[in-house]
Amino acid sequence: MANLWIKQTKIKKIDIINVKFGLTAKEVRDKYRPDYFINLAMYDTTSGLNITRLEDENVKFGYLFADVGIGIMGDKDLIWTDYKTAYADRIVRDFVSGSPPLVIDNIIVNTKDKKVWGNKYSAYVDKIHYRSFVGFNKKYLILCASDNPMSLPATAYTARYNLHCRYALNLDGGGSCHLQAGDKIYKNSTRRNASWLLIYMNNSLKMKFIELMLKQIGKKYVWGANGEFGTPKLLNRLISWFGIKYYVNSSFDAHNNVDKEDPEEVFDCSGLFVYCLRKLGIIKSTQDYTANRLYSMCMDIDKTELQDGDWLFRTNSKGHIVHIGMYYNGLSLHAKGTAYGVVLNDEVDTFNKFGRYPF
Repeated sequence: MANLWIKQTKIKKIDIINVKFGLTAKEVRDKYRPDYFINLAMYDTTSGLNITRLEDENVKFGYLFADVGIGIMGDKDLIWTDYKTAYADRIVRDFVSGSPPLVIDNIIVNTKDKKVWGNKYSAYVDKIHYRSFVGFNKKYLILCASDNPMSLPATAYTARYNLHCRYALNLDGGGSCHLQAGDKIYKNSTRRNASWLLIYMNNSLKMKFIELMLKQIGKKYVWGANGEFGTPKLLNRLISWFGIKYYVNSSFDAHNNVDKEDPEEVFDCSGLFVYCLRKLGIIKSTQDYTANRLYSMCMDIDKTELQDGDWLFRTNSKGHIVHIGMYYNGLSLHAKGTAYGVVLNDEVDTFNKFGRYPF
């Protein structure tokens, strides 16, 4: 089962969109550019109109299914409410009910009780299908799409006990199921959906990271350095720790990268990342990470999914990660080596693993 846990404190905006005759997932991604999105409510394919009770920017749509559901106040505040309250209160700008609800205040709903379906019970929906659902608790918004057909009771159990939803709604299922993070598709819909739930993240920390990384271009490389001032004293200490082979050979001499009178910060490849992460308070000033450890902190992505600020990794013949860089504007920003320093160049193709850090 594909599921995405999104920390609510990092969300910038949650939005429901409702479009007559629907949109494909590709159209949603291309037009709205959400960070995460999932299919939402049921609609009539003949009229192209949503039939599930729903509100989009204080405009009411639909007339069927449960009385209760998820409302959105302001930009991103999630509440559990009923449709009458949502429609009457303009502070609740978006709302969607369930077909049916799955979990209410940590209690699994008896989906066999037709009363919980509101004004419409669907024997068809109550059968075993591929499922998608949305839920939330105090900390997380949770989006989920099943890998296999499931019954509603099994879906409700999963939402409550496996994914710890305090509240959860069953969404349109079958071929409508779609779950996506950026360009990474976890569950691919086979048809259009009239309504979608879109999540936009607060990427201000990511932008600060990119800006800080860009400021280091042109600075010197010293193996084992994490942004310390490049003095001869520092270099001698590192040589005593790691050996001369990392600092001097026929191709380079790290002594050329240090300066007693006017030193500046120096880095190796992982040290560049550690320095910027420390500066932004993302990791503690005492924490140090290798390229391999930094890789473990990321969500794996495909090369085709790369966005500015994503991390690039290179492995050796044994599969060990030996180098790290950052993707930016189609190029690679990395502390390349003693003879090169920190560069922004066209070497993305030299990296073979890719990750996205959850800023």
